[in-house]
Amino acid sequence: MTSNDLTRTLSKALGISKVGHTGTLDPGASGVLPICLGKATKLTEYLISDNKTYRCELALGIETDTLDAYGTILCQSTDYPDEEKIKNVLTEFIGDISQIPPVFSALKVNGNKLYELARSGIIAQAPSRNVTVTRLELIRFIPPNRVMFEVDCSKGTYIRSLCQDIGRRLGCGAYMAFLLRTASGKFLLEDSYTIDEVKESSLLGSVGNILISMEEALNQYGKVILSQTAYKRAINGNIISFEEILYADNLREASITRVFCENRFVGLGRIMPQSDRLIMEKVLV
Repeated sequence: MTSNDLTRTLSKALGISKVGHTGTLDPGASGVLPICLGKATKLTEYLISDNKTYRCELALGIETDTLDAYGTILCQSTDYPDEEKIKNVLTEFIGDISQIPPVFSALKVNGNKLYELARSGIIAQAPSRNVTVTRLELIRFIPPNRVMFEVDCSKGTYIRSLCQDIGRRLGCGAYMAFLLRTASGKFLLEDSYTIDEVKESSLLGSVGNILISMEEALNQYGKVILSQTAYKRAINGNIISFEEILYADNLREASITRVFCENRFVGLGRIMPQSDRLIMEKVLV
């Protein structure tokens, strides 16, 4: 099931037309995928940028065209490395790295999805991209050719490409055999729900019990409370002066902040301290 398949499934199950996801998961992968419903779909851009954590199994000795277990084998080797070499190579991929996205991916080149081109026999290559790996830890090595590791990385990191690059650096090739996303920003696997659990909640009329409010989902941002007189201008996207801010917390220059009026979440704004004003970026009422 692709991420888009999931949004369509949930849209039908919940009877909601607007459903969006906050970061594509490979069809063969599983794990955390924050879903936005209704008005919250306006917030995906603020959640999709969060760092991700994955647990991955690397299969050494084989490269495939899709860089995972579902593709056609391109080359094979039995020149497997030992555990010490694996540990050393993994450290080489910590930090800012450049990687080339898989040709079987949803990225678009000249308006066409790469995987659609690849399936039609056209191999197009997306440009390399810079990503950041903050942690890459060997969890277990099962000789001769299975490696389990965990990785913390920035948005846009392709774990399949990381697996291929690690395999080539080890000199034997590799593909991604298993992938589980255990965290997307502050959203964790242990706090997540399966599709069946969401469907059951819908049938029982208790979906509200498993939803996270928009303001809570964005609580990594600061908070301002506006005066009642500023409310209409705020919901119309107008500029608000600092004089009309009754309360402010955790603000930085040019930073995004949650905007409230009394107890109502109005949307997101950007603080411009040098000009003593708040500019609305996303109105949600």
